Amino acid sequence: MLDCPKQANRAKEFCGCFGATVRKDISFQEDLDLPHYLESINGALKKVAHALAASGKGAPTEIRCFLSAPFYASQTRRIKKTETKSFQVTPGLLLELVDEEMKRFKKSQPAFFKELDGKNKDAHEIIESVLMKITLNGYELPDYHHQLTEEFAAHHYLSLASSPILNHFRASIASAWPGNVVRFHSFAYAFSQALLGVAEEKKNFLVLDIGGEISEVSLIWQEVLLNTVSFPLGRNWLVRKLAKTFGTTPVEAYSSLKLYRLKTQTPAATDKIDKILAEAKEEWLKVFHGTLERAIENSLLPENVFVLADPIVIDIFRDWLKDEKGTILPEDIFGRFCNHGSITTHDFTLMVEAVFCGIINNK
Repeated sequence: MLDCPKQANRAKEFCGCFGATVRKDISFQEDLDLPHYLESINGALKKVAHALAASGKGAPTEIRCFLSAPFYASQTRRIKKTETKSFQVTPGLLLELVDEEMKRFKKSQPAFFKELDGKNKDAHEIIESVLMKITLNGYELPDYHHQLTEEFAAHHYLSLASSPILNHFRASIASAWPGNVVRFHSFAYAFSQALLGVAEEKKNFLVLDIGGEISEVSLIWQEVLLNTVSFPLGRNWLVRKLAKTFGTTPVEAYSSLKLYRLKTQTPAATDKIDKILAEAKEEWLKVFHGTLERAIENSLLPENVFVLADPIVIDIFRDWLKDEKGTILPEDIFGRFCNHGSITTHDFTLMVEAVFCGIINNK
């Protein structure tokens, strides 16, 4: 729970205060199975919501839920309108420009998860429709509404998610706070806005979000989230590889990684893990390079690189990326924008989401 007051200062000077934080782990699955995975997520979400409701901080005025891959799909397209005579940029015109793109995007998306059951199992919902870097006659204007122009151009970011899955998440949250509207965001978009909000005059970034099951590569170019591409090699892939080689359970393999990070294992165990990681590095980088080519398309590779991952494995992935082009930015660029109360814990992802909430709260 976050206290996020409106402020007059700039978004990147935002400072919010966490009133309460709760974390519940999702059970590790040796073989990923969507129904059980969703059941585990919803169970953890219910526990988190009820624990926060019992924290004594009162009911939230807003509830925002952030989705990572594979629970959303997104695209960024450039839209443009040109006339020989000047026209006015009205709300109706903007709606007309984005509405057709939204219809095409929804129609082009296949079912998210074939394992889902029910009549509306293939239904999609648009969760974000955002115009970025708007120009009139080639120039950016802070206030473009009702202005006259002969050319309107913008980048249009869209994200959508599976309606049945969103409804499961809504029901889990409503079990603690009935009647509240839940607003959903893609984490890639939230992170891009938070990063641009706190970065010092930097406009171009490559973001690598290494999640539990999936790694996601995002390209931010000239302050626009141009592309997001994912591949199924996240932290748990690495844990499963260790477990298989050691002939042990994923929980024990993850514990071995913790000891490896702390440099408290025996030399023999360290050498064995080093060998496994060397093989994993080669496999992961091969897929990463292919994904990177798809992500950057015709753009240049940004100098600034940001890596998000579980604290236990982030140094491993940073080490794998050290010979790649670009400068890896430190995580602490977000920390100074958030305060923590007495019953909170520091969580990097929550800090990013808090900065994003502060930015949109001040718009």
